[in-house]
Amino acid sequence: MKKDTLVVLGLIAVALVAGAMPGRLSAAVVVSDATYQPSEIEAAKESIALSLMGQLQMSVGDLMWLKSMEYLHVGMVQRMPTRGEEEEGFMRQDATGTAVGMGHTEGVNMVLDKNRDWRGVLGDIHRNVTCYQEGHVHDDPKEIIPWYQLAVKLNPRLERLYTLGAFYLTDFAGDPAEAKDLLVAGLKANPNSFEVKAALGRLFFEYADRLELLIHEENRGKEIEIPEDLMRFHPKNATEAYRVSVEVLTEGARDALKLKLAMRDKREVFDEFQDQVHGETYLFLARALTELGEYDKAIAVCDEGLEYSRHNLLRSQRRVAERLKNGEPAEPVS
Repeated sequence: MKKDTLVVLGLIAVALVAGAMPGRLSAAVVVSDATYQPSEIEAAKESIALSLMGQLQMSVGDLMWLKSMEYLHVGMVQRMPTRGEEEEGFMRQDATGTAVGMGHTEGVNMVLDKNRDWRGVLGDIHRNVTCYQEGHVHDDPKEIIPWYQLAVKLNPRLERLYTLGAFYLTDFAGDPAEAKDLLVAGLKANPNSFEVKAALGRLFFEYADRLELLIHEENRGKEIEIPEDLMRFHPKNATEAYRVSVEVLTEGARDALKLKLAMRDKREVFDEFQDQVHGETYLFLARALTELGEYDKAIAVCDEGLEYSRHNLLRSQRRVAERLKNGEPAEPVS
C-alpha cells in the first residue's frame, strides 16, 4: 500500500509541474499584433466567396450535363451493371437506332426490368409511372442542345461539352454558324484543348465551299463589325478557310501529341474518344493541306499521324497526296 501511495504522490507532483509550465513559458512568448489591413481582409472574404461560387457553378454545370444525358436517353437514368449482374448476363448495351457518330455503350436502366425485378406488382407499377423502355435507346439529339448551351455557360472548362454540342448543332439542328460560335467560345475558354481545336478546324474544312452557312442568317450580306481577335475565324473564300483549318488543326495536333506523350510517361493513355479525335486531327489537317496543294506537308502529317494515332484513313490520304504531287489524278483511272 505504501508503494502505491508513493506512485500516486509522484503522479500528482508531475501533474503540478506540468500545469505550471505553460504559465512560465507564456511569459517568454512575444505576441505580435496582426498586420492585416482592412482591404486585405475584405479581399480574403471576397476570394472565399468567389471560390464557393465557382464550386457551385461547376456543380450546377455537372448537373446540366447529367440532365442532357437524361434527355438524350428519353428520360431514363442509366447506371453501370454490378459484377453480379454481369455474371447473370446483364451487360452494358449498345445504343440502337442512333445516328452516325452517336453510337456508344451505356449501362443498364435504373428501373429494373421484369426479369430481375423482385417487387412483383409494385415493379409493374413502377415501370408504368416512370420513364422506362427496354434496351438502350436515344431521343432526338436536338432536344439536348439547350442543355449543352446552358451547361457551357455554367462550366466553361468542360471542353467536351463544346465538341458534342457543336456536333449536334451541325448534324441535327442544321446550324453550323451556331456551332462555330460555340467552338470559338470553347477555344477562348480552353486555349490548350486539342479536342475543341480539332472540331473547329474540321468545321472550317467541311464548310470551306459553303462559308455563308457559317454566318448567321440575319447577318448574311451585311457589313458587321468583327472583333480583332476573331478576324481569323471569318475567312472570305475557300482558300482562306482551308488556311484557318490548317492553322487550328496544326495547333490541335501539336497539343494532342504533347498531352499523349506526357500521359505515356505517367503510364496513362487517351480514352477512346480522345484517340478518335487525335487521329481525325491528322486526317483533316492532311486533307486541308492537300486542298492547298501543299503535298509534301500533307505527306509528313500523314506519316506523323500513322506513327502516333494509327488512323486507318491516313494511309489512303497519303496515297492521294503522293499521286497529286506526281501530277496524277487523285484516284487511279480504271
